[in-house]
Amino acid sequence: MLFGESEIHLCVRQRRKVAGAQRRPGGLPSKASRGRSPLVLPKVLKSYNCVLFASRQARAIRDAGHQSHKEQKKKAASNRRETKAAKTLAIVMGVFIVCWVPYFLCNIIDPLLNHVMSPLLIEILFWFGYMNSTFNPLVYGFFYSWFRKALKLIATGKIFQNSSSRTKLLSD
Repeated sequence: MLFGESEIHLCVRQRRKVAGAQRRPGGLPSKASRGRSPLVLPKVLKSYNCVLFASRQARAIRDAGHQSHKEQKKKAASNRRETKAAKTLAIVMGVFIVCWVPYFLCNIIDPLLNHVMSPLLIEILFWFGYMNSTFNPLVYGFFYSWFRKALKLIATGKIFQNSSSRTKLLSD
């Protein structure tokens, strides 16, 4: 269990109070600290309490460090997957934009120019937009091994075999 800042400050204040009680304002030891005083036992107990607190805090930090190392590994793996997914999505969206924007720009600009663009150019840009559907499997195949395996099963015709439903695509 980790302790909060208020408990740490309390321990430090108690320690300063104990140290301050033993000294007078001039910096000389007080009479209570020179001889045996009934106030010594509470001071020792408070100091012992601070030592126990510090050792528990150190143990809690050490234990939290071990747990966080495992959690850091899981978090790093999760971050790698998320980064890979974000890159894939960015590339898929980029390919989509590159394929379709010329066609849509042509369709927006052509009426403003009194339809001067050739129908062949519009048709070519239209089919270039459809090429986006061809590029998507290539992008996914480049990033994901399970997709490559599935595509290979489909391309080779092994998908029609009885055992194809038990094919392991994802690796552990």
